Amino acid sequence: MRAIGHLPDEKRASAFSSFLSEQGIENSYESSSEGFLIWVQDEELFVRASQLLEEFKREPSIIPSIKKSKGKVLLQIAPHSSLFSLTYFLLALCIILFIWMHLQEERLLQKGAVASQIGLVSIEQVLLFDYSDQMRASQRFIDTHDLKAYDRLENLPPAYQTELQKIDQIPTWQGIYPLLMNGFNKGKHVALFHDIRKGEVWRLFTPILLHFNFLHLLFNMSWLWMLGRQIENRLGKMRLLLLTLAIALISNIAQYLMTGPLFLGYSGVVVGMVTFIWMRQKMAPWEGYPLPKSTTLFLMVFVLAILVLGFLAFILQMTHLIEGSPNIANTAHIVGGIVGICLAKMPYFSRKVR
Repeated sequence: MRAIGHLPDEKRASAFSSFLSEQGIENSYESSSEGFLIWVQDEELFVRASQLLEEFKREPSIIPSIKKSKGKVLLQIAPHSSLFSLTYFLLALCIILFIWMHLQEERLLQKGAVASQIGLVSIEQVLLFDYSDQMRASQRFIDTHDLKAYDRLENLPPAYQTELQKIDQIPTWQGIYPLLMNGFNKGKHVALFHDIRKGEVWRLFTPILLHFNFLHLLFNMSWLWMLGRQIENRLGKMRLLLLTLAIALISNIAQYLMTGPLFLGYSGVVVGMVTFIWMRQKMAPWEGYPLPKSTTLFLMVFVLAILVLGFLAFILQMTHLIEGSPNIANTAHIVGGIVGICLAKMPYFSRKVR
């Protein structure tokens, strides 16, 4: 892939990108400090594409956006613009919720280290995929006991530990992985979707808005900023929202079924956005999604690496060589990516022309 030059605005970049595609030159464009940078995929066509760009700069009418070329009419794609950006709204919402959750975690820690180990802050209680009876019992234990003097669970008095063991026996869905670890002897009769069945349907979506720590937030928000703007500029706010909801709902349900409700983060949607753009680039390169192949490859390799890490950790757990596993939502990543590809093949999510 090589850059051939800049155009001053997206309207011209979009029209020229469509023209190159009609000439059989696979391309994309992206916003830059100098305007919109045009890229061609095949370096062997670099000279030809550069010549066409220079001709277009001298005489924009070479693009037959208002006349026929080879029996076809090239339609100019209209960029979406608005004072309100859904991408920036989602960014701000995730950041605000992260700050709010961090402040609540500080207050929970004041109740003792044990409280922070077994409890959830109020935002998590409301926005996680599920908040089971077992979680509620743990919160009542925190509220009714003075835990400040104890820094570890094993240091609790015997009476406290007995009470926690009873709480741990309350049936709750913890996912297929724990069932595999226990030979399907525990939890197989637990009802799924505890709170969602009570009408709290927002939980199907809201886990993506929460993040564990600053690096987790920074990684996901950087991708959202880059990918969300590309999709919103081409599809508009409503279709970006529907795309986000579809990826989030399906990937969240899959992750819940595999590991239970304790998962957070936007990364499942991020992977879905990347695969969506990747598929649109293959199906309709004239839509001009400026996501370099190297960027797509980097994220796919990253997801594959953490998937392998999770699989190895699972094998080590099964052989009792380690306890616990990396807290990574691998299922949401894989399913989110598959959903992104499927949505990209739907005509509704193609870029409209006028």
